[in-house]
Amino acid sequence: MKAFLKAGHALLVQGPAVARVLSGNGSTLGKPLVLDEPLVVRAGRLKIIEAEDEVELDIVTGGGGKLDEVGTSTIPREWSDFVKKIATKGIGKLRIMVLGGVDTGKNTFITYACNTLLKEGLRVAAMDADMGQGEIGPPTSMSVAFIESPVSELLEVTPNQIFFVGSTSPAYVVGRVLHGAEKLMSFVNETAMEVKIFINMPGWVTGPGATMFILEMVSRLKIDCIVALQRESEVEDVLDGVSPDLEVVRLPASSYAKMRSREERKFLRETSYRKYFADSKEIGVRYGKIDFAPLFSSRGKETSGKVASEVEHLVKSRVLYCEEADFSINAVVVRYGDISAELVNEDDYQQQYNLVQSQLSTQPITKKEIRVIQEAGLNSLMVALFGKDNNLLSLGILRKIDFDRRRATIIATVKPNEVARIEVGKVKVSPQGFEMGYAEIRRVAA
Repeated sequence: MKAFLKAGHALLVQGPAVARVLSGNGSTLGKPLVLDEPLVVRAGRLKIIEAEDEVELDIVTGGGGKLDEVGTSTIPREWSDFVKKIATKGIGKLRIMVLGGVDTGKNTFITYACNTLLKEGLRVAAMDADMGQGEIGPPTSMSVAFIESPVSELLEVTPNQIFFVGSTSPAYVVGRVLHGAEKLMSFVNETAMEVKIFINMPGWVTGPGATMFILEMVSRLKIDCIVALQRESEVEDVLDGVSPDLEVVRLPASSYAKMRSREERKFLRETSYRKYFADSKEIGVRYGKIDFAPLFSSRGKETSGKVASEVEHLVKSRVLYCEEADFSINAVVVRYGDISAELVNEDDYQQQYNLVQSQLSTQPITKKEIRVIQEAGLNSLMVALFGKDNNLLSLGILRKIDFDRRRATIIATVKPNEVARIEVGKVKVSPQGFEMGYAEIRRVAA
């Protein structure tokens, strides 16, 4: 269908849809639209076309696609004023953390800011620290990318570096997220010092755990400025703990950010899984090392003998793999059997971890928490595959592990002989790309 958009108006295009500009000057989030070049809007997503003068469009919508015209620009004036202020600072390093609850327009703001600064000749980058609703890397990961040309959404950007988290929520893996963010920032510093980098944070902004997490991220990444996108005052509890020396900019959340249900957010993650694994196949891998740190939320050293025997006695099942960490003993067992155990509440455990870690690490083995997962529970877990030089090759979906032969069956896109190390995450994904929940880890009473 043909559509005409008046100068100064904006068209909200809800996917699935494809739009082409036939005449006039239009843009999306600061990216100029080229005549007759398709603007693809995926199902569940929204893109906005802004008209600088009268624009003629050709638009095709699929099932569920929708068009809405508004008589004004959708970019808040406060956003454009802030980005102009950054541009006046010229070339130089600047680390900007973007905070906001779910569906406040963080990705939209970062896309607009990067596109605008690119037009000013500045170098920009984006770190996606939202492992559940990020756009640069696949779900369960954090990523960073240098943006070389304007984009209509961050999904178009190819990540320069990926860090596997193994979870879609930071609350389950706070320590790992902090470590990953530091590694990604180190990569940016080593690659390009003179860059404006925007850090897209998860929507977890309420509660004491969220405040501790965000303030630690501010400290570790040496943030220069916090941008808080708010509908009301949902980020103020976090901002109360920020040093008065740090610049804090409060901006309105996007009025046009699509409010998504839990199921819609899950659908978008599943779309990303399917896209990422589209060319994958099942392969057999002989690994040198297997790392369960993302799964158990602790990094342990593989052990056997007395420790494994004690675990076998407690769980009344054969131990296939056992490792000892500072505060826990982690094991893979054939089955749970008839044992007294409770599911691990990772959120609660993470908040206690920093306080008790030093005490637990000095206690005898029998006092350490014993965490187990049964062999069948490993099936369908997300994994990361690393090469001999410890570079991340690919993410994958675990099908089976033979611990005796140190062999794993995995759905991935890599060559089997390239894999030297495997990291095992918490999230389960089917070969068809459907999320199947989290791994079931049990805490056993010693």
